[in-house]
Amino acid sequence: MLKSFLFLLFIINQTLAQFQDWESITNMNDITDTAILNNTVWAVSNGGAFSYNIQTTEIRKWTNTNGLQSIKLQSVVVDKHEHVIFGGKDGFIQDYTPVTNEWTNLTFEGVDVNDLYIKDDTLWVATENKGLPGKTIATFVRKNGQYEFNDFFVNFPDLISSINEIAIFNKRVWLATDIGLLSAPSDFTTVTLSDPQNWVLYTTADGLPHQNILSLSVFEEKLWLGTNNGLAYVSNENSIENNGLFTGAEITHIGYDEDNLLVANGSQIFSYSPSSGLQNTSIYSKNITSLSVDSNNSIWSGHTKGGIFNKENNISITLEGPLENHVRFIIRDDNDRIWASSGKFKLTPTQGYYLYNEGIWTNYTYSGASWNKLGNTNYIHQDRFKNVWLATWGGGIAVFNGQSYNYFHNHQHSGTQIATTKDTIIHNPISPISTDYQGFFSHVGDPTIDYEVITAFTEGPNGRLWIVNSYASNGNYIVSAPYNSNGQLDLSPEKWAYFGIADRISLDEGGISSIAFDDFGYLWIGTNGDGIYILNHNNTLFNKGDDELFRFQSSNSALTSDKISSLAKDNDGIMWIGTEGGIHSYDGLNLFRHFGENGPANDVISQVVTDEFNNKWIATSGGLTILKGGFSAFETGAWTTYTTENSGLISNTVYSVFVDKKNSETLIGTEHGISIFRGSFSEIQDNYNNVQAGPNPFIIGDKNTPFIIKKLKENSIVKILDINGNLIRQLTTKNKQVEGSRATWNGKDNNGNSVSSGIYLFLAFTEDGKSVAGKIAVVRK
Repeated sequence: MLKSFLFLLFIINQTLAQFQDWESITNMNDITDTAILNNTVWAVSNGGAFSYNIQTTEIRKWTNTNGLQSIKLQSVVVDKHEHVIFGGKDGFIQDYTPVTNEWTNLTFEGVDVNDLYIKDDTLWVATENKGLPGKTIATFVRKNGQYEFNDFFVNFPDLISSINEIAIFNKRVWLATDIGLLSAPSDFTTVTLSDPQNWVLYTTADGLPHQNILSLSVFEEKLWLGTNNGLAYVSNENSIENNGLFTGAEITHIGYDEDNLLVANGSQIFSYSPSSGLQNTSIYSKNITSLSVDSNNSIWSGHTKGGIFNKENNISITLEGPLENHVRFIIRDDNDRIWASSGKFKLTPTQGYYLYNEGIWTNYTYSGASWNKLGNTNYIHQDRFKNVWLATWGGGIAVFNGQSYNYFHNHQHSGTQIATTKDTIIHNPISPISTDYQGFFSHVGDPTIDYEVITAFTEGPNGRLWIVNSYASNGNYIVSAPYNSNGQLDLSPEKWAYFGIADRISLDEGGISSIAFDDFGYLWIGTNGDGIYILNHNNTLFNKGDDELFRFQSSNSALTSDKISSLAKDNDGIMWIGTEGGIHSYDGLNLFRHFGENGPANDVISQVVTDEFNNKWIATSGGLTILKGGFSAFETGAWTTYTTENSGLISNTVYSVFVDKKNSETLIGTEHGISIFRGSFSEIQDNYNNVQAGPNPFIIGDKNTPFIIKKLKENSIVKILDINGNLIRQLTTKNKQVEGSRATWNGKDNNGNSVSSGIYLFLAFTEDGKSVAGKIAVVRK
């Protein structure tokens, strides 16, 4: 049955206004495909695309903020009209013209694009239909300078799990699939490709060395097939010829230069001449994911986490970025280093953490007995002494004091810290952990496993560091540790306090995910299935007799879920509670749930952060939501949401937010990489020293571009005046012309009429008497 789908065609401008405040940081070195147009190599990945000009060595990058609709790209091809065409996840196909910098977006709804193939003016597309078994192909025909959708074909003779590649040979279309080689006449104007009877399936019974076909390439009037068991080809008579080439080898990619067939197996490329046999073998350090040949007959290969490489000229192109695109937690420390974690709650990927320092990304992992669990980094915290604390799932704690690392873990093995950049790998040996750092945290279950789960940090009103030792077998789930005079933790065990089972904190369903203090010094404890505990230790850390414990659960309160993901206190003393079932606030008397128009983008909350100006930043699985400071949560217009559809946010699955007031930007950790937001809520200032305004001159009627005043103080009011001081327009948060740190003027007066050409003034001020003024040169067309 043909799946119904939506197809859209539209043209976008390269510089989208709503994306100018956004930057995307991804890993582009895990190459999925390459193509060459003139002297430029184009490479695509799950982090976007980049180009390398062979002559000038210029590198350009493309993400969702400067043209791409999807950064999860699978295929790239070039046509004879010098266009570059990208195909990726979420149904995006994009036609890019480098000469004019124009993009044409061809969008399918409900499919992923796995492969593209160009023949003359026809674009063939292999797609995967989400939610349906089997795979499909589509065709686009170039008319009037752009590709127009032609048809969608789905009915094959048998169920297919994957279409790996497409090729046109001998007036037929050929599909490399997991069940064999499918073929039908390529003239879709006279043959109905949705009729299964028009397709032929070739299997091992027809001579294929293996039914799983991985790659296709037309060379010297033959269609060459790469399979899980060597190489074969289709002759001009459309018969399979298996001559036993590379038997036992998985041939993942096939290409060709002027003289030879190029055959990729793992990290090797074989040059094979059909007439003379094997010519030579090239061995690379990483697996090969694509093959392309430039006009000088020189081979460019794409690699798994290795960028692109030209062995002949020893040119290696890798780009800066975190090792993986999944980012669970992110901060920037006081020395402008970005720290990001790769882990997930209850999951152990062992991919470590990423550190960005002075323009270089480094991925840190660990090896050695019990040390590898430090790679399960999930939570990061910088304390007031500038120590950076790394919480891990099973590996205890790593803490960086600005010069070196210390570790809290209950084993005495030596290990290795592995620091990986795009160009180097450095192994730093680690001596066994000093006994001074052992015994503070409890393992999970069997004590011989050395498995300490740390999930959160916070600093309490008494100046101590509070640490969550989740799933501690001794029941000491919360640890309170003092600092010494050097800004490091005091390692005197008798000074450490513990809370847990002895305080009636019972974890029947899961561990502890978050902790936060309220204005009364009560410790709020969010659990992964047991709701919220509120502990009042009455400032007597070692006296259990006066402790009080309160509890919120979905069974006894308005909580919609007992799985608590985040806790944060705002500047008004309200406690914000993120759960898997929505966001709540507690004002000391009432527990409210916020949803719909007066709520976040999605009810699955990952993190809640309150900034200095009382904006609440809420990371959800449906985007990033901001509850504006100074607004009631129930007030119309109080909530603003950013998604991939209305902004430069790289993914709607948002895990973490860090508001960096010093640099006037917000770091956002997502499933697909890091977004940096430099918009109105990130740029709120303490003064008017950095105000920016423009464009100047301000041309009214020029593409409806507004006049924007940036980097204002919180709750600024802006007056637009003529040269004589007469009020033309007043901009405020109430009339929605001021939002966060920005005021926007459309060039109209209070009556809605466009003003005349001339010199105007803007005056921005706050109730405390601070102000700034500037001139606007208005030109009315």
